[in-house]
Amino acid sequence: MKRFILAVVMLGLGACAYDKDKSGSTSQARQVEEDNKQVEGNFQPIVGYYLGSLKRASGVDTIAINLFTLAYKDGTNPDGTDRIRYKLSASYSKKNPAGKPLVDFSISYIPETGDLKLVNTKASDNIDEVNTIKARVMNGRIIGQVFSSTRKIGTIDLALSADESANPDNGAQEEYNDLLRKQYADLAGNYVGCVTPAADGSATEAYTVTMTISMYEDAGSDPTTTLPRLAGMFHRNYDKLGGLDTSLSATYRPDLTPATLNIVGKPKITNNGYVSTFNGYYSNGDFAGTFTSTNKGLEGNIFFKKGKVLPAQCAGVTK
Repeated sequence: MKRFILAVVMLGLGACAYDKDKSGSTSQARQVEEDNKQVEGNFQPIVGYYLGSLKRASGVDTIAINLFTLAYKDGTNPDGTDRIRYKLSASYSKKNPAGKPLVDFSISYIPETGDLKLVNTKASDNIDEVNTIKARVMNGRIIGQVFSSTRKIGTIDLALSADESANPDNGAQEEYNDLLRKQYADLAGNYVGCVTPAADGSATEAYTVTMTISMYEDAGSDPTTTLPRLAGMFHRNYDKLGGLDTSLSATYRPDLTPATLNIVGKPKITNNGYVSTFNGYYSNGDFAGTFTSTNKGLEGNIFFKKGKVLPAQCAGVTK
């Protein structure tokens, strides 16, 4: 009887040993490993950096899509080690004009057909913000359509690039910063303009203004890199002593069509809680937008032109 019990125990131990592979991994770990191999097998043929064009009604932009497999933690194995899985990931960026890379995509890919769908999980409601990309990946090309939340933006035709130096994984942020510097340099300068009453009957009296925009560099998280930013000064010409001058910070989005320029101003001399905001569109040295503030709400329309000549909207404004 004792021999029989011993035999049963040995068989049980043998079964447990059989449930582990040579490395000591459990059957669950083996399943994860098989899943990862399947993921790599499905996605490896399309992984790469694709460069090409986004054709829209208003013109053609240069864009890039990077497809790659990304490892992520999916819980803990019975032996206490991290359970690692792989998934297909993507980044989308505009090269000309420069746009901040989009990386928060939900991805669907069907290997049998090559159908690829990217959904930007952090897309805004801007009519030119990329929300969804529907495409097909075949023979080293990505061909498809790009949509915002409200409309079709355009069609894409990208080819697998052999230029490894252009790969966003090799200094993507610095590449983007360099592109921004070039566009910021074009925008920086001295502007003249005016504030005019808004169409809603605002009582604001029209007056002329000046603005200076400059590019500065801030320290990045990496000691070897810096981040470009736009800042400047806003002055009302009737304010001879400059007591109402405001310091500006600007956000320029040349990747949107039309390009947006949003400027926030705070008093240079006193901090009384007053904040002014200019929201509008910028093109070839001309800015047109609305002027709002924390004190008055909508203060009027605002127009600027780079250089010394007032924009046409300021004709007749003398104050």
